[in-house]
Amino acid sequence: MKHKILDVEWNLLVTRGSVDEEIAYQMAFGVRKLFDTDYAISTTGFADSVLSAREDAGLVVCWYLDSEESTGHQNATFR
Repeated sequence: MKHKILDVEWNLLVTRGSVDEEIAYQMAFGVRKLFDTDYAISTTGFADSVLSAREDAGLVVCWYLDSEESTGHQNATFR
């Protein structure tokens, strides 16, 4: 869906996975283009339930705000 609807680069999805700041940027840009809006926010992330017993398990989130004037992003990991 990210590739087909929001025009996120397929090779980027394959090489980096779906939780990545560049993916979040391309999603926000795709939303702005698709709906002809001034602003768009995208989020992407996953919760690591399989590895929940491990020390490094957690919720990983990337978000991106895109507009003609400026862009911003943030990555976060919650344990």
